[in-house]
Amino acid sequence: MKTIIIKCLLLCLSYFHFNSILSQSLNVGDTFPNTIFREVLNYKDTKLSIKDFRDKVVVFDFWGFNCTSCLESFKKLEELQAKFGDRIQIILVNYNSISENINFFEKRKSKLPIPRNIPLITTDTLLRKYFPHGSSPYLVYINEKGIVSSINAGISLEILNNFLNKGLAPIGIPEKGVFIKSLFEKSFEPNISFAIYIAKAFDSLRLYITDERDPASHVPHSIMELYQIAYNESYIDDPGFGFNNYGRTVLDVRDESKYRIMPGTNYQVWRGENSYYYHSILPSHMERDRYRIMKQNLDAFFNLNTTIEKRKVKVLELIRTSKANKMKTVGGERKITSLSETPLKLPDADSVFFPSLRALKNIPYQEFSNAIKGICTYKFKVMFQDATKLSGNIDFEIPESEINHLTIESFRKYLKRYDLDLVEKQELMDVIVISEK
Repeated sequence: MKTIIIKCLLLCLSYFHFNSILSQSLNVGDTFPNTIFREVLNYKDTKLSIKDFRDKVVVFDFWGFNCTSCLESFKKLEELQAKFGDRIQIILVNYNSISENINFFEKRKSKLPIPRNIPLITTDTLLRKYFPHGSSPYLVYINEKGIVSSINAGISLEILNNFLNKGLAPIGIPEKGVFIKSLFEKSFEPNISFAIYIAKAFDSLRLYITDERDPASHVPHSIMELYQIAYNESYIDDPGFGFNNYGRTVLDVRDESKYRIMPGTNYQVWRGENSYYYHSILPSHMERDRYRIMKQNLDAFFNLNTTIEKRKVKVLELIRTSKANKMKTVGGERKITSLSETPLKLPDADSVFFPSLRALKNIPYQEFSNAIKGICTYKFKVMFQDATKLSGNIDFEIPESEINHLTIESFRKYLKRYDLDLVEKQELMDVIVISEK
């Protein structure tokens, strides 16, 4: 009898110890527990064990469907995984179910395939307890010995070179945050079936409303961004497109700085004065009206009028100037040396290395088109459309000197060598018009 009691006590102690581990967050220097994940995509098995990656650096990359920068980073992650091979394993993590992830990528398989050789942990609850956070992307590094080396760091060729070859752990960014599901009293939350609030952001504290029912609630937004979410239900279906594009939201107001952050503005100061949390809790029968309700509440709170109107929007359209496909690949090893301005670095080099050419070799045309979209969006600040209808694998080269001082005209010069051109046009399309009453 005494033996049975002792065994029961030991089992209970083990149980409480295990659950206390699961409830604890991990910090730099902690040992990452041997863990098995069972809701996994894009992996050789239906479950993934951290033991599978002994002697490798593991990088957890937390992302979300509505994180545009996360989606745009997939190609870079795929390239880094291929470059460093067996020395690292990048693992994507999100909170959505496995079926939601399958549907998400199936809808976008031509434009946004799952990164090759990068597993995806879905339906995650454990890792967010280990590493609580509210923003995406959010990367955590585990070294070859299973020790947490960096939390909330970036990822690049240089960062990985420094970590793997020099032992320099990536520099993480501390998050000051409170992680809650609602601003309502905790004890009353289970009884709230219908509620909406708009709260001004804090300039010194980051508050993350982790309510997955409401895609607008996670972080504070500018007034313009809130309207883009409300009118652009594709904020989740097609992040980075729709009304989020340049030129598709018109501010007919006295002071635009109240509605969007202006160039040269201190973000933290601006954020505390001009950004807002919007959070709604709706019963199931009202879910389909979530965005209509959001529009009405934003108009009432900010005392604004908003309409959808047909306006001419400036667009840079990529066209073919002949029927010849001068980009068709000659074959050979796949190669990407980026069309961005980010400097590259050799694995064993101490100084930045700039190749004489930026080259895309034997890659799908869609990847080239996505690169141009990024250039137009972030450098030229204009909407991009692709009217070429090209497909298949392509080759493209441009001198390094041009990339670092790129203008629309200089870029057109190199596109014309491939019988392509970027032409400016005015296209009639729906825009959000925001005006003060």
